[in-house]
Amino acid sequence: MMPDLVAPTKIVRDYLNYSPVWNDFLGQGGFVEGDIVVAGPFKAGSMWIQRIVQQILSDARKKDDRLFETTPWLDSSWGNHARMLSVLRQRRTAGYQRIIKSHLPADALPIAAETRYIFVGRNGKDVGVSFHDYLSKFSASTIEDINRIYATWSAHPTPLVIPHYAQQFFGLWLDTNGYGCCDIFDIMSSWWKLKDTPSNYSGRSGLWWLPGISVDRVA
Repeated sequence: MMPDLVAPTKIVRDYLNYSPVWNDFLGQGGFVEGDIVVAGPFKAGSMWIQRIVQQILSDARKKDDRLFETTPWLDSSWGNHARMLSVLRQRRTAGYQRIIKSHLPADALPIAAETRYIFVGRNGKDVGVSFHDYLSKFSASTIEDINRIYATWSAHPTPLVIPHYAQQFFGLWLDTNGYGCCDIFDIMSSWWKLKDTPSNYSGRSGLWWLPGISVDRVA
């Protein structure tokens, strides 16, 4: 049987991700029964699943348009961590069932027995093309913020530059373990190792592996 909390065994810090924020999350009380983590590579459909889960929890009575605020991507490198932690703390106090998004591999965030984990997978080629489109639409100020934060801690603060052509980006993305943004092989393999965890958590928790998404499986 797995312990009630499996602590992260590695740190992921790159242009887009900042795993140490989970230590701050644990420091303010961590997970409670019913918390949900939606995880997966960038552009695999995690935001879609966030919305589906949100609608299921509210019995489709209410659509909260503040998805980014109420179900935060906590380990974003350039996000306002203090604000996101505050929101999660407030929602815990108010008794809301919390949803948190992550783009980290499974061994870079805490795995808790009282928490449900939904992993969203997608064909890697589709992820690569969509990811390039996503990054290409970042505003100049966002890229500036990302590079500024990256330069404060990296020993080799090379600015993030997104190639104009998707084919060029795709090659760099695969050849450099994620181009400092999203190592899809690490993410996929780490969560795959946990795909059978429900039996190890005595029915209290587990991981749903969703490479092909259906609402009834999420529910």
